Amino acid sequence: MNNAFKTLLVWMLIFVSAPLYAYRFRLLFPHPGSVLHEGETYTLRWKSDLCGKMCITAYLGGHERGPLDDCRIDARSGEFEWHIPKGYISGFGITREDHTVLEFSIPVNDVKIDFFRSMPFTIVVPEADHHPRPNPIRFPPVEPLGNVTNK
Repeated sequence: MNNAFKTLLVWMLIFVSAPLYAYRFRLLFPHPGSVLHEGETYTLRWKSDLCGKMCITAYLGGHERGPLDDCRIDARSGEFEWHIPKGYISGFGITREDHTVLEFSIPVNDVKIDFFRSMPFTIVVPEADHHPRPNPIRFPPVEPLGNVTNK
């Protein structure tokens, strides 16, 4: 047998004999439909058998808001403390975002390989942070003057 054939045969045996492995990942919090508040801190929780560092990226209304921790989260830790700063959504002039999604990925050579996307949940601005406009001054009704003509 020539060397090229031997090399091919070895690679085929490695490929066929290598166990096929599928990772497991389950997001425990936030739940679909959860309501989170600006200015609060939440513990994101998951169960996984992934190893290494991972990224969690937030999307608001389908638009990327950015990574939560610069891809330094230990995948095996199962949790991450996320402080949602004031202005996270209110900075866009809105008081709630009902289509917030978290995307989980693994960084490989400066490329993120996405492996899980959460179901949508909501981020709101707490009622205490709303600055309602003061009640307008109410004037008594004005009676019409009748026919007014310019002379």
